[in-house]
Amino acid sequence: MRRMRLEDERKRPREMPPGLNRPPEERVRRKPRDADEREALRKMSQAKWDLWLASGKLEILGPRRWRLHLGQEKIIEYLRQQGRL
Repeated sequence: MRRMRLEDERKRPREMPPGLNRPPEERVRRKPRDADEREALRKMSQAKWDLWLASGKLEILGPRRWRLHLGQEKIIEYLRQQGRL
């Protein structure tokens, strides 16, 4: 394996981060969120978690512990039917 010397690394042109090569309207957000936007995002996030709890996709196991069901049961059942598990 070839060793790189520090001088070689310095001579190489540095690449721009991916977000800076985009047009201004597609760049990463730079300004902080205002209070209304923060509240809307919090409500949407809470609604998503409530929906997952109601549908059984999310299971609360204890304080700060939860399990997200992603449909593994169907995969396990299929593998058992095939005799692979």
